[in-house]
Amino acid sequence: GIGRYLLAVWWAARSQRADLSQAERAQGRQHALEFLEQAFRGNFKAYERVEQEPAFEAFREDPRYMAVMRGA
Repeated sequence: GIGRYLLAVWWAARSQRADLSQAERAQGRQHALEFLEQAFRGNFKAYERVEQEPAFEAFREDPRYMAVMRGA
């Protein structure tokens, strides 16, 4: 639900911090996508909110993100 979505946003934002290593940023992206997938499986259906969330801007071309947004 919404809790998983908020965790996804937090991880997505954290994954873009310049002071983190590349591995830490990749791990953050992984967590963000996992929580986003869990949010949608948990009845969170606010696709428009996700599309408008600035923290996910860097994810827009990611195949896994696109699959989540298609409802796959």
